[in-house]
Amino acid sequence: MDSLYHFGHPDFYVTKSEYFSPRGKIELFLDITKKEEVLSVYFNSEGITQFNELFSEFAQWMEGRELKDFPQFPKYNSEEFFPLLGLLFIDAVSSWKGKTSLNQVSEYDESTLICRCFGIYREQIVKEVFKDHEITTKGITQNLKAAGACTKCLEDVREVVSETKMKFGLIPEAYRLETTSAGKYKRVNDKTPAQILMDIKEEVTTWKNRHNLKGDAFKIVQFNGEQMTVKMVPREDYADLMRDLEEFIATNKGYQLRITSLV
Repeated sequence: MDSLYHFGHPDFYVTKSEYFSPRGKIELFLDITKKEEVLSVYFNSEGITQFNELFSEFAQWMEGRELKDFPQFPKYNSEEFFPLLGLLFIDAVSSWKGKTSLNQVSEYDESTLICRCFGIYREQIVKEVFKDHEITTKGITQNLKAAGACTKCLEDVREVVSETKMKFGLIPEAYRLETTSAGKYKRVNDKTPAQILMDIKEEVTTWKNRHNLKGDAFKIVQFNGEQMTVKMVPREDYADLMRDLEEFIATNKGYQLRITSLV
């Protein structure tokens, strides 16, 4: 690693961000002055090495510049830069600012670039959901163009819409999970309700494909944490399918659900 610029843990830093995966982790360390000048950028990786050269190049380029220069990095718009390096940098700066707006990079709070083709940020999608509680991913694309070009961010747009509706209660009562005495959503396996629902929907989609259940042959109609009710077309083996779905979700995601079917 001797050829890499500022690889390793620095002696001093004011903020950091981390990325974890089953393969390992990446850490980004920043030393920033009150005038928002970047004094040093360090990074460390364990088990994930394919981004080392990019991080090294970014660390050397960013030092001595101001935060507002961040989008001027030559590879800022490249696929290898977003989401990992770009979001790690944004998360580190947002943490340093106390989770306030990173206005040197974007005018949006805790900015996260979702659609690179049209430059659409998470906050813009959230605002659209608040304007229309029934809006769908298709509606977001119609209004903002997000996911309307290469479509690589389609699942990200869909997730932001779902998370926003879950977080702020902009969803049918049947889909809301229990809250604690402090009014916060209870976590399951250290995950938020939005994450849980997204996890389950992802597994249901895979399971449906495995059993060739397309279109309206199967859909979730109610979900309240440990109980999920689904609707499917009449068929003799639906009870067996429900048990198989319970086992499938438990095996892949660890959620013990009671699943019933309306036929």
